[in-house]
Amino acid sequence: MIPFPFEHDGGQDLVERVSFLTDVIEADDGSEQRIAARSAPRVEVELAVLCLDPREGQRLEALLFASQPELLGAPLWQWGGRLAADAGSGATSFSVDVANVPWQAGDTVLLFRDPFTWDALPLLAASPPLSLSTSAPSTRAWPAGTLVCPMRTARLGEVVQQSLEGRDATAARIRLALEPAP
Repeated sequence: MIPFPFEHDGGQDLVERVSFLTDVIEADDGSEQRIAARSAPRVEVELAVLCLDPREGQRLEALLFASQPELLGAPLWQWGGRLAADAGSGATSFSVDVANVPWQAGDTVLLFRDPFTWDALPLLAASPPLSLSTSAPSTRAWPAGTLVCPMRTARLGEVVQQSLEGRDATAARIRLALEPAP
């Protein structure tokens, strides 16, 4: 799974939409029976991306073009935390605040520095308050303060807008439709 490795531009709103589908069966006497038509709600995340480096802008455009039918890893930037201690290359245990983060089975742990420097590792366990374990080792050393966030499988949705903001800057507003948890 290839991550969508572009941080949300904090100067704009990050929108998370959750939608349910229910079938309502109405009896002659006016009573109702409601039945969930989906086993899990649909979740969509809309984020703004601003690439100030031309290389990042090129990577963004290539990813948007090539990933239309593919599954991507959608980092949940709004739940990101920072490493409390250094983690060496090959580490499978990370010291990060997980107390209020909605980690789920099937999540991937994203350790992130920039769109070209990241690790995506399968989550083994999240134990509050400061312990996160992965089932695969990290490929590089990560210093304290590195951004860590959950990543879920998603499909690239609508690109709401994309523009060149100058010679070297690219901006986009993108929707990612998260896949239901397995």
